[in-house]
Amino acid sequence: MKACSIVGCAETYYSKGFCKRHYDKNRRRGNPLFEEVFAKDSPCTVEGCSALQRSKGLCGNHYMQLLRKDPELKAKSAEWNKLWRKNNPGALAKNQALYRQRHKEELSNYYKAWRAENRASFNAYQKSRKRRVRSQMPAWVNEKELRSIYLNCPKGFHVDHIIPVNGRNVSGLHVPWNLQYLPALENLRKSNRVIGA
Repeated sequence: MKACSIVGCAETYYSKGFCKRHYDKNRRRGNPLFEEVFAKDSPCTVEGCSALQRSKGLCGNHYMQLLRKDPELKAKSAEWNKLWRKNNPGALAKNQALYRQRHKEELSNYYKAWRAENRASFNAYQKSRKRRVRSQMPAWVNEKELRSIYLNCPKGFHVDHIIPVNGRNVSGLHVPWNLQYLPALENLRKSNRVIGA
């Protein structure tokens, strides 16, 4: 299989002598070896802001404010994000999982604080979730068997519906053979989907 013409690049040929990555850099920047330099250790250029730069000399908050004000930049950013997701399938989920692992305690504290501040919203969500699950439980199901599955769930695992009770295309039942133990992080990543679908 033909390789990229850039010395030291082992990726497969895509177009005009380059792999996909170098082809995109050449098309966008006019140079296949273009490397964007981020002044990551420099503070935001907005007066009085001590946060570190993220893009265009601005920190994350000020860059997002600029995006909201400038529709052209917003459209360009959305187009780039769409293209990146298309060219890097699964990378976003992987990056999000890594972020969650690195900031586990910070996120845990944030969610605890959010739940405390939004107790009514959180309780309403929990109530509607229980009602949804209950509506998917047939009258003939053995409730003791279901309860024992939840009581015997190993630490660090969640009880997951193999086919979600509130699926997008198909909804499963709240029955023992539709339940499985999944590591908590994997279950949260799975969300409302059928694994492998």
